[in-house]
Amino acid sequence: MELLRSKLLFCLTVIFLAPLRSEGSKKVPVDLYYETLCPYCSNFIVNQLHQLFSNGLIDVVDLHLVPYGNARILANGTIECQ
Repeated sequence: MELLRSKLLFCLTVIFLAPLRSEGSKKVPVDLYYETLCPYCSNFIVNQLHQLFSNGLIDVVDLHLVPYGNARILANGTIECQ
């Protein structure tokens, strides 16, 4: 289930959040919006996104990581995600 969620997040990012920056660009623009303290986002970045680098796909991808979200660290040290 977690793997499916990670892949879905990546696909949605590529489809909806990666507008073309220029008509002459030879790289595929990918903007990844992620919640900074979300364990699912962290898992996706560590276990899925690294494949861009290990497979050499980073040469054809213009990757932009955009942290956002409603996560915060509470006074007792626990993480609260929305």
